[in-house]
Amino acid sequence: MCQNVADVADIREMPDTAEALPPAPPESLPLAAAKYAELRLLNKITAHSELLRLEPQRTQRTEALRMQLRVCYAEPAPARAFVEIDTAGGAELFRGWMVADAPGLNPFAHPIYDVWLTGCSQVGAARGANGANSAASASAAASRR
Repeated sequence: MCQNVADVADIREMPDTAEALPPAPPESLPLAAAKYAELRLLNKITAHSELLRLEPQRTQRTEALRMQLRVCYAEPAPARAFVEIDTAGGAELFRGWMVADAPGLNPFAHPIYDVWLTGCSQVGAARGANGANSAASASAAASRR
């Protein structure tokens, strides 16, 4: 509260706040969904780690989990994805956003598995459940026949 007239004079001499603030961001940022989300799966018991590449709206089964990517955004940074993770029996374990730059914020909690987002991408070969390139796996299987 103003105590005297001098305080009122100081307030009137302050610069216009609209000029002092940085420009406002655009009302809506352009969001382009990525074609793939890359997640890392770690089995905490066996120490086996896999890189998984998920496509939107497709369920991928690995070990005892089923994972489905709803959407992944790489830009504007940081990369983030909305992922659903269930047990093989269908019990929901996780449904929410993962952020690549902050894996510690990931609320996925499981006694055996850790899953975190490593990034989103527009291009690249789809990967199988073991993280290997599907084309390379197919050619190796064909050569064994």
